Amino acid sequence: MKIAISGTHSTGKTTFIKKLTDELEKNGIRYIKISDLAVKCPLPILKDHTVESTLWIASKGMLDEIEAEHTSQIVIVDRPILDCWGYFQAVCKEKYSSDYPKLLALVSMIKHWSYTYDIIYQTILDKSIPIENTKERILDEDYRKQVDIEMKLGYKHFGIEPLELTVSNSEQRLTELISIIQKNIKRKY
Repeated sequence: MKIAISGTHSTGKTTFIKKLTDELEKNGIRYIKISDLAVKCPLPILKDHTVESTLWIASKGMLDEIEAEHTSQIVIVDRPILDCWGYFQAVCKEKYSSDYPKLLALVSMIKHWSYTYDIIYQTILDKSIPIENTKERILDEDYRKQVDIEMKLGYKHFGIEPLELTVSNSEQRLTELISIIQKNIKRKY
């Protein structure tokens, strides 16, 4: 079972994933977490994103997910493939022509790979949650908002309907997800 947690930075993804992994550990359920790969990318990212850096992040994520699916009951993906599209679009929307071969490859990858997730949660931007001040984050509220907008547009563009994950519904979502996971594991074993 592959679960994706999507959303712009500082919107509660890490907090939700921590609660989820704590619950899985308490219940003795094996999992692998695929972390945000952008920080490992050797190419320009964030406001300097390129189609190549986005392809690198998407490809590396797909490879890590394939490997994880063969070694664990549950794969938790912190930033599914569509997230890199949101960050790319936030700064590169007009940079490449729509028939640029690498852009066409990226669109195809995202379109087809996104259907491999069993459940996708998308965090909703809450301006009351400040941007976490780490070296990997840009402390620009407009940028964070633009990434959020582009992720939502991306989900619509690719025909994917994620479940909303907010500060107020995260406990309910966690309870529902643990129940789904337990039922799924019982069916398989």
